[in-house]
Amino acid sequence: MADKDSVTNQAVAEGGSYELIQRRLTSLGNDLQTQIKQLNETRMDTFGATDMHVQARVRVRTEHNCVARDIAAIGDTLLFGYNVFLGLKRNITVADVFSLHQLKAENGEFEIVDFPQQGSFLDDADFVRDFEELYTYYKKTYLTHVYRQGSKLFAVFRIGERVDDIRVFQWAIDVNHQVTYIDNRGEREVKQPDNFDFEWRKVSREQQEQGKHPHFNLFDTLFVEATGGTITLKVENNTEDGEGIYSEPVDDEHQSLDDADIQYAKVGELILLKIKPYREEQARHLIFNCKTQQVLRQDAIAHACIQLPEDHGIIFPGGYYLQNGEHKSFEDNAEDLQLHRIAKSPNGEDFLYIFYEPNEGQYALFGYNLITRTLQNPIYGHGQSLYNDGRAVVFSAESEPSRVHAMQIWQTPFCTDEHASSQPVDNSFFGKIGNPELVRGISDLYGVVKLIAVKAPTTRHFNDLVKESQQLFDKYHWLTDENLSALHELLKQVVTTSELVLDEFEKVASIQENANRTLTAAEEKRQSIFSSLNFESFNQATQFVDALTELGQFKGELISHTSLKYIDVEALDNMEQSVDEWTLKISQATADFLQQEQAFEPYQDKIDTLSTAIEANESITALKPIREEIEQLVQGLELLNRTMLSLDIEDSRQRTRILEDISSIFSQVNRVKANADL
Repeated sequence: MADKDSVTNQAVAEGGSYELIQRRLTSLGNDLQTQIKQLNETRMDTFGATDMHVQARVRVRTEHNCVARDIAAIGDTLLFGYNVFLGLKRNITVADVFSLHQLKAENGEFEIVDFPQQGSFLDDADFVRDFEELYTYYKKTYLTHVYRQGSKLFAVFRIGERVDDIRVFQWAIDVNHQVTYIDNRGEREVKQPDNFDFEWRKVSREQQEQGKHPHFNLFDTLFVEATGGTITLKVENNTEDGEGIYSEPVDDEHQSLDDADIQYAKVGELILLKIKPYREEQARHLIFNCKTQQVLRQDAIAHACIQLPEDHGIIFPGGYYLQNGEHKSFEDNAEDLQLHRIAKSPNGEDFLYIFYEPNEGQYALFGYNLITRTLQNPIYGHGQSLYNDGRAVVFSAESEPSRVHAMQIWQTPFCTDEHASSQPVDNSFFGKIGNPELVRGISDLYGVVKLIAVKAPTTRHFNDLVKESQQLFDKYHWLTDENLSALHELLKQVVTTSELVLDEFEKVASIQENANRTLTAAEEKRQSIFSSLNFESFNQATQFVDALTELGQFKGELISHTSLKYIDVEALDNMEQSVDEWTLKISQATADFLQQEQAFEPYQDKIDTLSTAIEANESITALKPIREEIEQLVQGLELLNRTMLSLDIEDSRQRTRILEDISSIFSQVNRVKANADL
């Protein structure tokens, strides 16, 4: 409390407003970012850092023209698989489909050299027999996929027209990278990872909300319907109101609530939707963010969608979406990509999501960094494999058969745990904490910085900021160590200021809500007034006067609203401008009307009526409403006079006549007023 009181007193001394406290929080956020950057640099100096970059470009030569298909690294050996088209040549042999190579590095130069098949696992008699039988009995056989899965190596051959018409050869790999042939029935052993690490659930009748606009209630948070010609998402459970935060048309506007196939899943603060409207072939995929209450159409999650580590969000073929609303997608992604495998760097900082498209044999590699919470540009290729030391070989197949095949050598942080454990142990302060623990902590620290930097904060946003900044001390005990005293003190100030700015923001939010209500009411009144200004049908000067009076009063209201804090002054200015435009139109129409001979007859009749009423009443009390009518008549005439003086009328004689008529009416009204006063 003492810390909070101190910050409060300082804010009060500076002015005490929300804006000043928010600026203080922003300043603390900038200081915190600097401290985190220094911490991360020290971490990298202690443990080292490896980014993904191309180290070299090399070429592999094959005996025959072929189309490269895939590669797999076993120890320091690279298995290269391809398809040849030999026509009437002899039967295809193992050497026509596979070759072995080794990656050599010397003085920073890389090359891939041939490795003899004789005596290797490709020379195994059982494998050679099974291989030759495959190509003998299935004339359309071709290699589709070569990859490692744990301690096994698989080679997948297509033997029919369908994707699942396959024969799979499998080998066992021991700890010394020795390869032993098992059999050609590996299709029973192949286990592809799930494309979704969550469960899609179908909406049920228990979730239906009936009414004028029936919909499904998801977690009392999101309300979904696919009726009335649109898919509509709402954040309020109001069946009488068809308005929502998101809408898009459907093909059949007559479908009922039960006709659409709607499935959903909740992933952290995200609600994922898969909606297939009635009589449509393709499902729509939507992402709703409970924090920001925004909706994104993203059909790329149809084939695969995986949760990012530490509840950061989701990743899918072609992009990612974070819990805070940040998202990115790449336009050049291949279609029908499925999850192949996930690789994690030993330090826990980087994750590699590898997707695979089986028909064309194309890979897409997406690297996600836990600290920066960003997705690197994808690497596309028809073959990829990781070595134990983190090096990766990637190639893109040529469209035509070739003997020369270009490959890229990448340096990545995705080495094996065994390789990482062979590195020297550091017994410093950071070494005792451990690189993975530091990575998670720095990532969460940067998360707090991002929350501070949000441009359009909400009450929920500030609640998250208070919660996450407070939890840092519970999750990472080393933040209180004397080695990080400056960072620790800064975090305490962030926590205290976050609580303070939350209190102030709730007040501001209340004022903003009132300002928004006022602005909405003003806009509704503006539309109501304008819709009633059918001045073409006016047949009395008093109607013009009433219209001008109403516009003048409304303009005064708009001017008074500008003093409200946090109101949209620009919107008010636009309304005022439209009022001025209508005032000018009606003023001109008033002048045109007053040029008519009988324009002032209603005024003359009114004066006669008032005079008669005065003569018939002797009581002062009875004369009060008559005086009020006279005052209104005077105000109307003054407005008419000002209107005429402000307008240019081509016929000056007409203008003079109108002004004289108004003056004459004024004189009569003043005489009536004098009689009423007596």
